[in-house]
Order: sequence, then C-alpha cells, then structure tokens
Amino acid sequence: KEEAKHKDSQLSLTSFAFLLTTMDSSETQKKGKHDTRAKEQVSVVAAAALSSGEHSMEAQREQWEKMLSVVIKAIVVIRVCTCRSFDTHKVSYSVATGFVVDAKRGLILTNRHVVETGPVRADAIFQNHEEVTLHPLYRDPVHDFGFYRFDPSTVKYMTVSEIALAPENARVGIQVRVVGNDAGEKLSILSGTLARLDRPAPAYGVGEYNDFNTFYFQAASGTSGGSSGSPVLNIAGEAIALNAGGKRGAASSYYYPLDRVARALRILQGGFENVVPRGTMQAVFKHKPYDEVRRLGLQDAYESRVRSEFPDGEGMLVVHQVVPKGPADGHFQPGDILCEVNGKLTTTFLELETVLDQSVGKEVSLTFQRGGVSFTQSILVQDLHSITPSSYIEVGGAVLHALSYQQARNFSLPVGSVYVALCGYMLNRASIPKRSVIVKLHNSETPDLETFLEVFLSLADRRNVAAQFFLLETPQELHTTTVSIDRHWHSCNRFARDDKTGLFLKSPLPPAPEEIPKPVPVHFGDFSVDNVDLKAAVSKLHRSLVMVSFDIPVCIDGIHASSFLGTGLVVDTKVGLVVVDRNTVPGRFGDVTITFASTAIIWGKVIYAHPVYNFSVVKYDPSLLLDSDVESATLSDKPLKSGDSCCCIGLSKPNFYSPTHQLVGCTTRVTKVQEHFVNHLCPPRFRPWNCDVIHIDNKIPNEGAVLSDSDGNVQAFWASFSDQNSDLKNVQYALGVPVSQIVPTVKALSAGEQPRYHSLDIEFWPVSLAFARDHGLPDEYLVKVSQASAFRQILAVKSIAAGSRSSEFFKEGDLLLEIDGEYRTNFVELEQAIAGRSSISVKLCRNSEILELSKVPVIELDTVGTDRLVHFAGAVFQMPHHAVAQKLNELPPAIYSSRWFFGSPAHKYGLRAALWVIAVNDQPVENLDSLLKVVSAIPDNTFIRIKTRNLSSKRESVLTLKTDYHYWPTWEIKMADTDVGWELVSVEATTPSELTSSPVPAAAASAVAGSTSSAAEKATEDSK
Repeated sequence: KEEAKHKDSQLSLTSFAFLLTTMDSSETQKKGKHDTRAKEQVSVVAAAALSSGEHSMEAQREQWEKMLSVVIKAIVVIRVCTCRSFDTHKVSYSVATGFVVDAKRGLILTNRHVVETGPVRADAIFQNHEEVTLHPLYRDPVHDFGFYRFDPSTVKYMTVSEIALAPENARVGIQVRVVGNDAGEKLSILSGTLARLDRPAPAYGVGEYNDFNTFYFQAASGTSGGSSGSPVLNIAGEAIALNAGGKRGAASSYYYPLDRVARALRILQGGFENVVPRGTMQAVFKHKPYDEVRRLGLQDAYESRVRSEFPDGEGMLVVHQVVPKGPADGHFQPGDILCEVNGKLTTTFLELETVLDQSVGKEVSLTFQRGGVSFTQSILVQDLHSITPSSYIEVGGAVLHALSYQQARNFSLPVGSVYVALCGYMLNRASIPKRSVIVKLHNSETPDLETFLEVFLSLADRRNVAAQFFLLETPQELHTTTVSIDRHWHSCNRFARDDKTGLFLKSPLPPAPEEIPKPVPVHFGDFSVDNVDLKAAVSKLHRSLVMVSFDIPVCIDGIHASSFLGTGLVVDTKVGLVVVDRNTVPGRFGDVTITFASTAIIWGKVIYAHPVYNFSVVKYDPSLLLDSDVESATLSDKPLKSGDSCCCIGLSKPNFYSPTHQLVGCTTRVTKVQEHFVNHLCPPRFRPWNCDVIHIDNKIPNEGAVLSDSDGNVQAFWASFSDQNSDLKNVQYALGVPVSQIVPTVKALSAGEQPRYHSLDIEFWPVSLAFARDHGLPDEYLVKVSQASAFRQILAVKSIAAGSRSSEFFKEGDLLLEIDGEYRTNFVELEQAIAGRSSISVKLCRNSEILELSKVPVIELDTVGTDRLVHFAGAVFQMPHHAVAQKLNELPPAIYSSRWFFGSPAHKYGLRAALWVIAVNDQPVENLDSLLKVVSAIPDNTFIRIKTRNLSSKRESVLTLKTDYHYWPTWEIKMADTDVGWELVSVEATTPSELTSSPVPAAAASAVAGSTSSAAEKATEDSK
C-alpha cells in the first residue's frame, strides 16, 4: 500500500487491490492445503487498499481540477490565416491551440506548423474571450515548435497565467491532461497516459512538413484537429510536452519533448532580437536498437563500451539520409553507425543536436562504424536558418522561393533551387504546377532564385519564352513548356521576413522592358482529304480555322473556370476578326491568344461578347502575320433546315501523342432545328436564351467546328455550350449556332461600329396550343395561331430580368400573341419584330383575358458587360452582371461579391461569393465608388461591420471583418485603352475625404489564381 502511494508508481491503489483479490490460488492448491486464514488476510488487505485508493483518487481529482482552473487562463485558441502558399504550407485559414509560457513578455508556445515559415496573420482568444493580435517570433527550422508574441497590456479583463516547462518530469506511465481547442471546440480536456518516450517522429506525408532527428512521446489520448499546440500537463500543472499530432483511426497522440523548447525560450527571454543558434549537417538519423546496429556491423567492443556508458540505453543513431550537396554529402552515407561526436560517445538525438547547435560555423569530429570498420570525419556545421527560406518573390501571381531543407530532405534534392510554392496565374497557364522546380527560363539555367529573377526581369510583358521544370516527386523527368510573361495583371515584388514585426516586407521589382511585337510568318498551305464530299469545303475552310485560348486572372461573372480552349473562325482578315463560342471566351476580362496553322501564336483582344447568343468576337492585329495566307470565311445566307446535308469541319483536341490541332471533318445531316434552353446556373453566369440551335446526327471529337455546305460556305458555328447537371456539376456539349445570329454583329464590327442588340429582356419559352388553351387562350385565337405557326406553338413569358422596364408591362406566364399586329410564335420572328425598334405594341393573353399594350419599350442590352471590379479584404466585388438579374425578381441597391481568396480576411470571417453587400459600417454601398469611398476611410487592422444579403432571398445578416492592407490591400481592375484592354490600379487612401488611385499594380493581385472548377484544378487553393 505504501508503494502504491508513491508518486512515480505505475500501479494505482485500485489496481493493486484488484491484483490482491484476483490472486490465483493454484500455488496453495499444489501444496495440498487451502489456506483459508491466508485468504482472509489477503481480502482484508485488499479492502483496505480499495478504501484508501478511493480517497486517493478523490484527492487526485480535486488536485487535477485545482490545477486546471489555474492553467486554463494561460491556454488560448489561435486562429491563423496563411496569407501565401509557402514551403509545405498552402493558403488557408485554420484554428489551433497555444499556451503562455512567459506572461510578462507575452510569449505563447505552439507548434511550428501553426507559426509557419511563411506570411501569416494570427490572433489568440483567451478563455474570457479577449482577443489579442499575435506576431510570429520564432519557428524552429526542423522541430515542430514555435513562438508567437503578444502585447500583455492588451489583456484588460483577466490576469494571464503562464505554464512552466518541465521536460525533465516526463516519465512513462504518468497521467497527463491535454488541454486545448480540440476538433474545433472552444475548450477540451483530454486525459492520457504516457506510453513511450522514444517514439520515432510522426510522418505526415510526402511533401508535407515532417519532423526528424528527434524522439516523440506517445500516449493513448485521442486528440484531433485544433489541438495542435496544446500543453501536455502533469498533475502539478507543468508542461512536460507539446501536443503535435495524432493517428487517425486510433486513439494515439504524439507529443514533442520540451528540452530544445526550453533552450529556445531562455534565449528569446534574453531579448526578442536574439538568434536561436541551430546547426545542421543536412543529414537525417534514425535511432536503431542494438540488435539492428549489430547487424549493420557494430563491433562487439564498441557495443560493450556503449552499453557500459549508457546502461539504460537501447540502441544507437544510424545515418538514414544524406541530403545531396549538403555538408555531410561525401563524408558518410546511409547505414553508417554514429559512435562519437568530438570524441564523446553519443547515442541520442539530444546529445547530437546540442553539439551541432553549439558549433555553427565550426567543424565537428564524427566517428562512425561501417561494416565493422571505424572512421572519423571532420564536417563543417552549417547554419540551419540559412537553408530555411525567409523570403519569396511574387511574379505573375506565382509564389517562388528557394527550395527549403524540409522539401530537399523530403525528395533528396539539393537546397536552394527555384521552388514553386504557388503556380498562380502565369505558371498555371504554362501548366507548371505547385511543388515543382524551375531549372530553365528563356534557355538560361536558373539554379537559384536570384538567377531566375535576373532572367525574368529582362523579359517584356506578354513575351512567350521556353521553360523547363520538374516535379518534386519525379526529378528525373524534365518537362518543357512555354511561359507567357505576365506583368499586366500582377505586380512583381520581393518579400523578406522582418522578425521584429513578424511581417514579410515588400520591395517592388523593376518594371518590365518595352518590346514591340515582331510579325511572324504564317502559312497554312494546301490541305486535301480523300472524302470527295468534303474536298471542296476543307480546301476553302482550313485557312479560316484557328485555335483560341482564353485565360482569366480572377474569375468574375460566375465564370466556372480560369482556362478555356476552342476553335475560332476568321471572318474578317482585314480588320482581324475571329468568331468563337462563349464557352471558350466567356467575357471580355482575360488574356486571349490565337494560334494560326499550329505555327504562330499572337495576342488578341476580346471586343464583343453577345448578351444573348453563344458567341464572342476576338480581334487581332493582321500586321503581326507575315506573308499570311489566312482567309476570311464566307458566311452563307442560306439557313440550315431539318434534313439538310452539311459538312462538319473543325480542329481536333490536342493530346500527348498529337500536340497540334489537326483538321478533322465529316459529312452529316441536320436532325432538327429547335429552341434551346439552359436553366439558371449556380452561381449565375452567362447562358444562351431565346435562341435556336442545330442538331446533327454525326459528330466528331473536336474543340469546335463549323457546319458548311459542300462548297465551304459556313451555315452554322458548331459551338460548345456550358451547363450543369442535377448535382450542379459543370457539363458541356456542342450544338450548332446559325450564322444568322452572328452576321449582324460581324457586319457592324467590320464597319468599325459597336454592335447593338435590342430585346424585351424577357426569356420566352414555346408552349403548345393545347397548353395555351389550358391556360386561358380563347379558342378563336387557337385557329389564328395555328395558321401562323407551322409548329402550332406560342411564346410564353418564362422570366423577366430584374430591373427591366418590361416588368411594368409583362408578367410571368403571359402568352404572347402579336407584335405590331402580326403573330410572332418563334424566336426568329420575335427578334425580327423588335430589331432596331424603340417601342412596340403587344397583344397578349393573361388569365384568359386578351390585353393590348402600346408603347412597350424595347431595351438595348448592354454589350460591354462587367467593366470594373474591386478587391477588398480578400473578396472581389462587381456590379451584378446580367445573369444575376435574370435569376432574381429584383436587384437590391448593393454590390455583388463575386470571388474570395483563401487565407484572406474574407476567408477567415466568412465573406463568401454570391452575396450582396448592402452596407459597410452602416454606410450604404450601392456601387463600387461608394464601396471605395467607405473603405478608404477605414484604417488597417480595424474591425468593420458588413451587412450582407443572400443572393436569392431577402435574409440579411451582419458579419465583422478585420482589415489587412499589408497582405490584402485594396485594388481595382477596370477597362482601359491598353493593349490588354484593362488596367490594374492600386487604391490607397489616408483620409475619409481623399481617395487616390495609382496605376501601380497592387500586391494583393499576386494572389489571384483562377477557379475552383475541374478545368482549373491547379488553382483551387487560391480562390473560390
């Protein structure tokens, strides 16, 4: 019983009593007697032990409760925004735990993967819900611990406690409590028992942050997400370890020992400017048991010496990995057994690391055994901080920095290469993914970041250059691609960490050199096919088909992807006009390139996107084509009808084995020409409406095509349509767009005029006469309509765009009969009736009543589209585009949130896309100018109130958001008379009455990276 009371005993009183009462009596039975008296004595002792154990357990419970009530004031919830992808971390918002280890200086201990090595914004919430701003102070280059600091004077309503570090008190079998933010809970207290003190460091996955060259503790305690950084406490309220991770599917937690943490804390307590010395040989060691090191060749004499020196030891350190071109490379190799460091026997990570940290910039002597042979090497110890990146560059939206020791070790590569932490817009276009290394740019080797930057800064905007890269997983496979230099959508900046503030400070890089585009030769040559029915059409059209590529730096207007590819049709070689579908060029905002004959790529500009029909028009500079035989396609005035024969001629999809766009074609037949409907998409984006399409019976795989007669006269454009299935997954399919929908626009643009399109801004749908009768159409009109419509149909009002003047005259369900005295029963007749008109007279049927309306206004639809967007706090705002108006009954006086970025204030505080922003700090926000006026008066690091409304309902809510102009400054992109057609402008203001705009690209635009759709999967970590 006295032994059971001992502090370090691994048997509780209850367990001791249980053992006594369950003693096997087999031994006494063997003696031939059953000692009843002995059994009674055992029972008495057991009962006394149980009684005493209950009192002891109650005392322990009270002691735990008393301890927890004190230390809980030192434990905080940490909220972290990872503002840029960096090293092994990607842009995100996460929640973790930390605890105060120095209340006077405001020092909080947590995990390295919470402090992170890149740009972060963090705050801490104490138990009384006071919030303080955190500044990163130290993150260990290898081990999973780091420190934040805060201003203790900002905690006003409680006395902050601190938790003492006691690494020496960690022993197997002791009870511990893990207190922190577990699984998103504000506070959770989990119990456990230390089971191991020599567990290998946990592995979190290839390419992820992984600790090494250390032991971990293991306990049976099921911690989960959010508990990272929690203190592992003993009953005295001391932190004996730091919670770091756990095993999914098993109640096992992994704790980091605090020996090196205590050392770092002492150094930082001497002054925040102090550097914590960390040394490395760029080698990874594993602790192996004696039986294994004996098989590796450890001499018996050495083993006897080690066992004698360390009687409690169970093994020795063995080289597991040597990083190429590091200090240890060529000196020792995997499998070597470490015996001595500077002449002293060394068998633990702590002993080795202590020597290395004390020897930065000096040589150490290491003695190894390999296959039973001893050898000694002198190695220069490198500064571990020097191979942990503390700076990065942003170019074209990409984040690049030197390959870190972490990733170099993960993939056995030399440190310092040009590492792609975030591909961004520019590299995403070039299919260079994150976690890759760029080795060449513009035919120049780029072994390090400075060399890469020197080459990059010599290149003009929109210059296409060759690049080579490899993926970290497959460094032996080099990939070659073309990079289009982007200096017009994104700024170029260098960021370096300032440990005084914890911020990465920006230094703008020089502007791009000017360069005049040079003409390139284009020659399609002759092309023939064996199919006699296709011969003439192919011969005429193959010089008119081009490949159009469209990329969007930030998706607006609900656009579902960031990169598009499709076939274009050259319709005017003098002006340089190309027709393409709106699933290839969905709007005017973006970069467009045109490929001619798979030999020349030139830049274009989107000059028109039809508001109703599925086509856009791209303009290129004909003078950039040298000795070109490009031809304008002939647009036929003969419409296709059901049963007509035609030729389908287009360009094939490229693949790995055939990277060029080959001409493909077939003869086919029109199966039907009918109205086409696309339901409202989520989120709202362009969809064709009030249009007819053409179906054919024989289709070929292509990236777009044309339908022509046998002589090559184009009768329809075979276009790609974007839609969604019942699960809201994006789907696409191809249908024919009659050239009658395209010709008016092409004629206007060829004449140098801006096309105009008139509409009632009403979406109609055809219904049968039987349906119309059931909905109140008098019989006398059934006969008249049946005579006017070969299809025996009538147009019904399906929806009216919000804010349209037509809502004053029409209602949903109205049956359209006449326009200006003539029956109009299909879309073609409807368009002909209102083209060029300012008003019309209408006869319709509503609720069995015939109504005649006069002076019904005809609306000229906006053909420019979104011409401006504003970024604030990580969210992109615009005025509502037409697809939003079509979906709603009314538009509130507000701006539309179109996009948000991971790791931004919008991400952290819940400002999402497809929301109306009605007011900021109770000031109405009716347009983008009013937004800029309001936010220009708001200081940095200030909480604001934002009133929002759901897209399709009137439910309003208010959220708070803290500004961060350092990593997420305000900027706008607006349509301008430039080569690109747009201009990126930073917005800065220092007083409520003064708003300044500067055409210097804003740094935050570097975070732009497209869409979350499958077509742009490489950019999903950036925005939604």
